[in-house]
Amino acid sequence: MDELGLPAMVLAGLLGIFVILEWNEATQGFAILVGILIGVIGGIYVLDPLASTDLSAFPDWGREILRRVVDPGIGAFLTALGGIGIVSGGSYGIFDSLF
Repeated sequence: MDELGLPAMVLAGLLGIFVILEWNEATQGFAILVGILIGVIGGIYVLDPLASTDLSAFPDWGREILRRVVDPGIGAFLTALGGIGIVSGGSYGIFDSLF
């Protein structure tokens, strides 16, 4: 997850700066987009922890063993959960201002 973990953290950091500076409909919409992206990144690694790993050097039976043994880890679950939380916050902000 190293290749996509850093961009997810950078996006979350940028979102945090925007939210601190001003929480309006533009930042709420940005939060929804960033949250979806971060949630998808986390979801990919929850479903397949070896998603960005080059397994071509392993024989077929070795790839199958790796896929069964490797655990996505708490970081992938927290990334997906964080994406859901960000989408929820942005959505709440937009819908709260409408009503």
